[in-house]
Amino acid sequence: MTDTIRKTLCTAIVIFLMVSISACSEVIDLKTDRGENLLVIYGKVTDGTAGNDLFIGRTSAIGSAQEPVLGAEVALLEDGVTIGLYDEREEGNYRLNLNGDSARVGRTYEVQVSLPDGRVYKSLPASMPGQAAIDQVRFDASVVEVEVNQAGLEVKRNLIQLFVDTEIVDQEKDFYLKWDIIETYSFQERIRNTPIPPPPCFVTNNTTGQNVFLFNGEEIKVPVIRDQLLSTSEIDSRFAFDYYFSVVQTTMDKDAHDYWKLIGQISNSQGSIFDQPSAAVPGNFRNLADPDEEVLGYFEVVRSDTNRVRVRGDALDFYVSVPCPQRPPANTEPRECVACLLIKNSSDVKPYFWF
Repeated sequence: MTDTIRKTLCTAIVIFLMVSISACSEVIDLKTDRGENLLVIYGKVTDGTAGNDLFIGRTSAIGSAQEPVLGAEVALLEDGVTIGLYDEREEGNYRLNLNGDSARVGRTYEVQVSLPDGRVYKSLPASMPGQAAIDQVRFDASVVEVEVNQAGLEVKRNLIQLFVDTEIVDQEKDFYLKWDIIETYSFQERIRNTPIPPPPCFVTNNTTGQNVFLFNGEEIKVPVIRDQLLSTSEIDSRFAFDYYFSVVQTTMDKDAHDYWKLIGQISNSQGSIFDQPSAAVPGNFRNLADPDEEVLGYFEVVRSDTNRVRVRGDALDFYVSVPCPQRPPANTEPRECVACLLIKNSSDVKPYFWF
């Protein structure tokens, strides 16, 4: 499992909630102050082959990484029958091996986790939802006056904003949506005196950060959700060459939506739900032999759909500096300019959607 996927899984439970439609939004953090080392299981199964991963760990002191749980046996059940096993790709990170198949709409799924010490945990069953909405993604790149201090001082910044318009398939049905934003950009090393220029690296990050965007299609009935602002970023050297925004829309059930909502209601300051939580957030995992054990995390059964938009650095209306100029100032060139795989979450494998 790549660092990006692991970060996505581990961040998903710690992020605060923003419910957004037009001007309706809410910003929430998580506070942590308990001392137990609680078991954390977080994962998902989708209607495709990407994102079917699971993380198992234990809570840790604030500021420390989660302690991964190694050697677990993990199985995916469809309508009560085991259909796939998870392989441990890295410590605490497991990926579903489903022999090319994927989860199917209308079927019920649950995951069973058997720890090396003999304890067995199972998620509550959940059904795979169908398609609820269709996204159209766009961006706007412009010079914007940005306030930089409390005195009201404003400076001009080159900003890029990512928007999504979402058409509802059937507004009479209840549905629940979530969006995440992934960036992928190319990084070109400094060209050296060699016959063949060095190949680029491709860097992928989940930029949702502590922002999650949810929509409750049970409470709000509209044909289109317009102009959701999903990301605002200052244009820097990441945009010098090709850059892609990937907007991942997931359709979930009501229980998963209520789980995210509960996280928001109890959180009021920064922190991680993996670290000593101040209030237990009941997830959907149970210890089969000890139902009273407190277990953190959630196993999601979600329909996933990804839309991408390409940003070409040479097509923007203003100059974008390259990360590795041919003649950098003395002793200022970062090591990545001669070894771009040093960049976190980088790869020398071109993404399948790249062109």
